[in-house]
Order: sequence, then structure tokens, then C-alpha cells
Amino acid sequence: MRLRPLSALLLAGALSVSTLTVSALPGTAVAAPQVDLPEVPGLPGLPGVDGTETPDEHALAALAVVETLVDPATSPAEAQQTLTQAGEADLTGALRDLALSMDALSPADRAEAAAYLARPTDRRGDGYLDYEGDAVQRICTDDLCVHYVTDGTDQSRGNNVSAKDDGDGDGGASNGVPDYVDFALSTLQDVHDTYAGAGYRTPLPDGAKGGDARTDVYLGDVGSMSFYGYCTSDDDVPDDARAVPAYCVLDNDYRTGQFPTNLPTENLQVTAAHEYFHAVQYAYDAGEDGWLIEATATWAEDELFDSVNDNVQYLADSPLSHPRQSMDRDEDLAVYGDWIFFRHLTERHPAAVGGLPVLVRKIWERAGAAAGDRDEYSTQAVEQVLRRQHDVSLSESFARFADANLRPGRAYAEGRAQSYPKAPLWKRTTLTGSKRSVGAQQVYLDHLSSASQRFTPGAGLGGGWRLRLSLDLPSPTRGSAAVVTVVPTSGTPSTRVLRLDRAGDAATRVGFSSARTSYVEVTLVNASTRYRNCSNGGTSTWPCGGRPVDDGLRSTLTGRVVPAG
Repeated sequence: MRLRPLSALLLAGALSVSTLTVSALPGTAVAAPQVDLPEVPGLPGLPGVDGTETPDEHALAALAVVETLVDPATSPAEAQQTLTQAGEADLTGALRDLALSMDALSPADRAEAAAYLARPTDRRGDGYLDYEGDAVQRICTDDLCVHYVTDGTDQSRGNNVSAKDDGDGDGGASNGVPDYVDFALSTLQDVHDTYAGAGYRTPLPDGAKGGDARTDVYLGDVGSMSFYGYCTSDDDVPDDARAVPAYCVLDNDYRTGQFPTNLPTENLQVTAAHEYFHAVQYAYDAGEDGWLIEATATWAEDELFDSVNDNVQYLADSPLSHPRQSMDRDEDLAVYGDWIFFRHLTERHPAAVGGLPVLVRKIWERAGAAAGDRDEYSTQAVEQVLRRQHDVSLSESFARFADANLRPGRAYAEGRAQSYPKAPLWKRTTLTGSKRSVGAQQVYLDHLSSASQRFTPGAGLGGGWRLRLSLDLPSPTRGSAAVVTVVPTSGTPSTRVLRLDRAGDAATRVGFSSARTSYVEVTLVNASTRYRNCSNGGTSTWPCGGRPVDDGLRSTLTGRVVPAG
């Protein structure tokens, strides 16, 4: 699911029930408003905050989270705090968690959960987007159907699509179908064809739900609830095979009063690409780790509609902006910002089929949970694809990624044009002729995080000098890696991944003359993907429902200027 950042809502003056988190607007670096987020009373923890929930406690917590998020009385701040307390990123994740756990509920609670997962056309009602007896129409291709209403008795909910049908740029000639619906259908079909042409599985058939087995997309006023759209499943999710059908919901107009950035047609395009990719993902594994689900869907929307660049807004919550935070936690807008990792990988390994890089599809093929699939969890699948398809370790790939994030304008194809933020440095050190060394610098890194120190040659180092670097890191078996980049006063930076010994130690020398060297950057990395108590279907916010093994590891770096030679 794609969410509108809270700052965008404040600027638009449209504060209503929402599943919002704080971010900046696309293409800006402004700080988001500070919001007081009190505890939401009576809300159970979720998922696996202390690792002790029984299945029924976990399911009740999931139900409580969804109830709170869709309650019209819930304020944006309360919705934010609900997500934070629950360890969820968005409503799609909360609905997914509810679908995966609802079998543990009592019959009465299970019926309530089923109502929240129901489609807008279901007479039971889903509680937050109901057509409520309006005359529902649909238009279909061979692959999918779009459902909508243009009139009815429920005018106050605003689910109606404009009946305008003059074919003046919104997707169709005067054919008895509203232009907006024509445009939505043609966009969705293009999205479907692109994913299928790239070799992805198509969404699974849903039997007679929605009228027949085709994938269903519903149009309604989700913008009033601060959603771009969402995708979920109203199918039973078996424990042993979590590949299931899905249906999606998109806004009925993406009007600027609710969506102040981008054109309405652009918002529909990127949301259709994002949400439909969730339906594709569910054909592999609806229970896959949330960070992989949202990061690759956000990556996909930019691949299909590259000129919109709506995903740039999430870089404020990405490893670019927060290199010291673990990348793989299923929480907050960081799961959207993680798309930049897959952009880095696919720019480095660009082999494509049907116009899309193959690497992400290969990851989902290894993550699949249908009968006969490998059912690998997220980081496991990423690591296996990198090693087997590209003969490179995840540790080295993540180290190169962390280093590239120091110079995004140079490292990414759109980094300069889209003003990607630079990863902040851990330390800056200037060495001079009178101060030629710096003591051991220590940093403690959690898994899938990094820290970078910059050394700059100062006064008295204009001649032949070199920088001697000594590294004392944890063993590479715990994910340690390091990169050194020399940025010259003119020309192209040179980057080298250091070879660590078994203990995690390394030493190297690089040129350090102020006449030829602008600075040297050393990036220390903890790329561990080890988890304890790991099993798909677990209840933590980490991959495979487990707990990270290698957090808080100490790395030490020492730098000294020595004469060349």
C-alpha cells in the first residue's frame, strides 16, 4: 500500500482517518512536522514485540490494529502511534497480518476480521469502503476487471467516479464508460502486460469473487482516508502454501485537494503499478517479509512510470538518509525507502526481460511459497540470487551500496536529476602535517547497516603522503565488510572492497596528498542476515519472524598519515 506522508496532509489541510507516517514531500528536504504521539490505550502489541504471543493473542492484536486504523474517530496521530506500537508499516501490512492469523480467532472475531477483509461490493461491508447498495458497474479485459459507481444513494461517502465521457485525454472515446474508468482500466492492463511480459506470475484466479476468476480492482474514495490505495486478499490463507488471490482498491479521482503532489493521472499510474505488484507478489507468497513486499513494489512503480518519481519522497526514510538503521525491519516508511537498495542492485546487474531487470523476479521466485517453491525468506532469497546469479556475496553488495550512497548524484542514474540525499557521515577527520594520526575510532553497528568516516588532507600534506588505515571488525562470518573510496581533486573516484582476514582485520594505504586527493572515505559495514528462531510465519518485524543475531557489533578504525614509499 502507498501512503500519503503526514506533511502532505498538513499542507493540503486534509486530516482524516489515516495510516500515516512522517516524511517529506517529493523532491524536498524539509523536516516533517513534529506530532505528539501518545500511547493508544488498550492496544495490544503486535507483532512479536516480546516474542511471547500465543497465536490467539497475536490474532487479537492484529484485529485490534485494523479496528483502530479504520475507525473514523481515529486521528492521524493516533493512527501513526497505532502503527508504531504494532510494529506495522501500513494498512496493507495490518490486513495481511490479520488474514494470516485469523484462523486463531473465535468464530465471532473471525467474522469481524472477514468483514474487514471483504470487498466493497460485499454486502457484509468491510467497514471502511462500502458501495452500500449503489449500482455497481464493471468493465473488464481478458485479465482483470475494474468496479465502480457513478451514482447512487450514498453521495456523502464520495465513492462515485465522475461520469464525464468525452474522451479528452483521460483514456477513452465517448463509449458509455467514464473517462477515468477507461484510463484506469487501460493503465492496469498495461501494468499487467508489463509484469507478465517480464516473466512474473500473474495474480491467482479468485473463483467467482467479483463476478468471475479475473483479478478485481475497485475504485472508491480512499483518499478521504489518506490512502493512495491498498491490496489484500479475502481468501483463506493456508499455513503450508501462502500463495493466494488478491484484489486491489484505487482512489476514484486522485483529486489535488487530497493528493497535492503530481497529476491525478500520474498518481493513478504509480499506484496501479505498486498495488498490482502486490497482487503479483501474493501469487508467490502473501506471507513474505514486509520490507521486501513494499520495497520491491515501490521499486516496480518507478520502473514502469519512471518520469513520475513519486518514490523519491521515501528516500527521506531510506538507507540513504539513515545508514545506521537496519534495512530489513518491517516498520514505518522505511519499508518504502528500501526501494533504493533494489535500484542499486538492478543498476549494477541490469540484465532485463520484457523491459524489467530480472534480478527482482529471481528473488521472488526463490521466495515463493506455493507448492514446489523454495519458500526462502527475504534476505535469504536476495543472498542466494546474488551469489548464484551474479557470483557476488550480499556482504560485498551491501558494502558497495553503502559506499554508493555517499555519492548518489554520481552513483545512481537519476541521483543528480532527482536530488537524492547523500548518506550522512559518521565522522569527519582532517589530518595535517602537525596532526598526522587519529586514535582508534569505534562504532557499534546493527545488522544491514553501515557507518562512514571521511579523512581530508589538510595543511602540510601537499607532497608525497599516504593514509594508512587499520581496521578491526568482527569476523566476516558475522557480516563484516569494508570499502575505501579515494576521491581525487579531479577525475573519477576509485573504490575498493577491502579483503578482511578471518578475524575481521585489514590494513591498507592510499594516496593522501592534498594536491591530488580531495578526501578518502572508509565505509564500515555489518551485512549480517543471521536470525535466531527463524521460521516463515513468525511474529517479529524482522525477516522470517526471527531475531537478529549480530546487532551491536563493535568496529574499530584507525588512520595515520605516513610518507609515501
